[in-house]
Amino acid sequence: GTKCSECAGEAGAWVASFVVLTVVLLFAYYLLNSPVTAKASVMLATTCVMGMTVQMLQSLGIVGSIPVDWPSELSTIFDAMKVLLLDLDSLGFSCVAGSAPSRYASSGLFFPVAAVMIVGLGVASQGLPQRLSGWKWQR
Repeated sequence: GTKCSECAGEAGAWVASFVVLTVVLLFAYYLLNSPVTAKASVMLATTCVMGMTVQMLQSLGIVGSIPVDWPSELSTIFDAMKVLLLDLDSLGFSCVAGSAPSRYASSGLFFPVAAVMIVGLGVASQGLPQRLSGWKWQR
């Protein structure tokens, strides 16, 4: 927002969220990988439904950001859905990043770093399966 407030534990929440997201993505990769789900049309349908649900909830967050006096019931729902918009300032990112220049630099570097990480993980996922074949999940 426009007011400064005391940071109370947001840095720990950001680190915990990153760790949880990483673990969830690793499990999702192994559960949705084609050798595991070659004939799982139910899993594909569930994935599509979840994707559409998140997209609809993000749309609610966007509508809620329009400066209109919404009824209190609706504004509560809209405020909850703003989390899915990934607005870094509303998520307390300033407590982790610190000053304005470091916030700008870290948000500007996020996508290039993410792109490099995706390429690196893609290369690692091609090389590691042969070395870790003993850890393969049994169907």
